[in-house]
Amino acid sequence: MKRLKEFINFFVGTVQMDTFFDKWLESKKHLKAQTKRTYVQLINRYLRPVFGKKSVKTITDEDIQRFVNDIQKDLSAKTVHEVYRCLRAVFELAIENKIIERNPCEKTILPQKEKVEAVSLSIEDQEKLENALGESSKALDIAILLALNLGLRLSEVVALRWQDIHFNENIVTVRHSMERIPTGDGSKTVAHLGTPKTQSSQRKIPLEFEFSKCLKEYFQKQTSVQKRPDAFVVGKKDGNSYHGRTIERHFKKG
Repeated sequence: MKRLKEFINFFVGTVQMDTFFDKWLESKKHLKAQTKRTYVQLINRYLRPVFGKKSVKTITDEDIQRFVNDIQKDLSAKTVHEVYRCLRAVFELAIENKIIERNPCEKTILPQKEKVEAVSLSIEDQEKLENALGESSKALDIAILLALNLGLRLSEVVALRWQDIHFNENIVTVRHSMERIPTGDGSKTVAHLGTPKTQSSQRKIPLEFEFSKCLKEYFQKQTSVQKRPDAFVVGKKDGNSYHGRTIERHFKKG
């Protein structure tokens, strides 16, 4: 029995951080694909190179503080906080598995987050934008108007399909958001129709009369393929969706 305990203690003492990085990521199967992808990137880019091969039990408070001090030289405070949250959560998992008794991240001093003031369009700017795009039949222009009039996130605008727009009731049902999932081939991604971040994000939004009229006119100008119920409102000629970055570039260019 004594030898068994010694073996267990030896094994526990040699468990590497890589094991718990993988174990923690495995526990996040329920997360949205984009969120999981972000965690994978943070761990692979910043945490594995520094801590991956180290024994979980040997990492000290000083090691964590030194790491945070180093990465904040090149990263924004926001990213430093995100990396730190991942690392702290991985150590919490190690505590649950009785590998360590306390979290070495507890006393870490983090950089203060920058305060970012939200910039919104003035009423005058909104009117100018609506007047400029109001009679447009271009999908990318309609994308901007959808965001402006319905208060949708870009991922929600891209995911909106004609079956979500109910002209008879003048209601738009927001049920999906568009995610980009890596294909495993370099930096390439594919579009995936997911759900909004929270349950409350799935909602019904009333269509103001003038904008409803604008959308109807836009709809009538579409081809039979683009009018399919499952075709995307902000869609290409084949009815498929645009990449969100394409819309962002279009807005900035305009």
